[in-house]
Amino acid sequence: MRLIKWVLLVFFISCTGEKSEYQTEEKSETEPEEGIVLRPINIYEKLPDPIVQIDSLFEFVDLVPFEVPESAFLSSITKLKLVGSEFLVFDKKQLKLMLFDKSGKFIRTYGSKGEGPGEYLDISDFEVFDGKVYLMSRGNQALLVYDVDSGEFLEKIPIGIFGDKLASVGNGEFVIYVNHNTANDHFNIYRIDSMGNILDSYFRFDPKKETMIITISGFMTKSELGVNFSKPFHDTVYTYDVEGKDFKAKYHTDLLSEFMVENQRDFMALASPETLVKSVRGGESMNGNYLLENKDYLVFNFLDYSTFKSGVFDKENSEFSVFAYISENPIFRLFDDPQVLTDDNLLYFPVYGEKVMSDDFINQNFESEFQSKLVEKLEAKGKDYPYFICVSRIR
Repeated sequence: MRLIKWVLLVFFISCTGEKSEYQTEEKSETEPEEGIVLRPINIYEKLPDPIVQIDSLFEFVDLVPFEVPESAFLSSITKLKLVGSEFLVFDKKQLKLMLFDKSGKFIRTYGSKGEGPGEYLDISDFEVFDGKVYLMSRGNQALLVYDVDSGEFLEKIPIGIFGDKLASVGNGEFVIYVNHNTANDHFNIYRIDSMGNILDSYFRFDPKKETMIITISGFMTKSELGVNFSKPFHDTVYTYDVEGKDFKAKYHTDLLSEFMVENQRDFMALASPETLVKSVRGGESMNGNYLLENKDYLVFNFLDYSTFKSGVFDKENSEFSVFAYISENPIFRLFDDPQVLTDDNLLYFPVYGEKVMSDDFINQNFESEFQSKLVEKLEAKGKDYPYFICVSRIR
């Protein structure tokens, strides 16, 4: 077990009215800004080993198979959103956004690849707001808007941004995360209105350093409590303040390894393959590429010894648990990264169909109530589906 200091801090920012441009050459982002008061939340002084028995953290709720028609194909679940009792599923590899009902039956797709009205060159992300689906296309540098219920194409909104992630922040406004930017103004996040006009920008970066897309670290995710953002190779999480229309520092994991801290001004050193492989310096540690939050829990991933692990932080009891694919129990290798955390503590994991066809992930040496119910559902529903969603509840 790696002994590291793991402290989660909540940041409170005084109302100064200044913009959140924390990424400057003059100041390291690992240091707190002036005016920020740190309040520690009690977490372990050392990182716990990943759990072995799944019942110690999760209760099995349901397993939903996605019934994809022969005319379509589902190769991956890049992003999942709940729209009422229905599932919106984004497959980035196939450039498709599909809607399924609560039992997993296919309903429709939104748009298609092409250059005509309602068609797109690619899709990088999507959002749902006010009964409409917004597809964000890098190739089109636009948002394509469809009616949720009918799938009818409504309009195309030029944005002029090569965006990676999209999130609604209310009042017809959106924030767009740019992992890599080739525009004249270099910011990680832009806020736009419903017409595609840029209203503000946040987190300036140096384009001479940040010249590649980093997929293993850095994120902008929207969950029950709003939009959270973290830069690649950093350990601070910011949240969007709807009233102030600004980002404020909220969580600090203090997870950066010594090398990552010392080289914060050398982006190419941080992004080099040598930095991220286990054989060099024993591996590095930093925030990962997602964070889900509700009133009770934080669920997020991180890099530790160059190995991805996921953590569940219980806010009320200040308890921290870790689950990982490297666990002795192979059932954890069955699940992709969780996609949705609801206000009643349900966590939605995609499960690749070919995995459930194999017995490699079900081991009787780790017999549990979760595993028994999962197997029972598989036997009842069958295994011949491209993807499933496993619904679990955090205990």
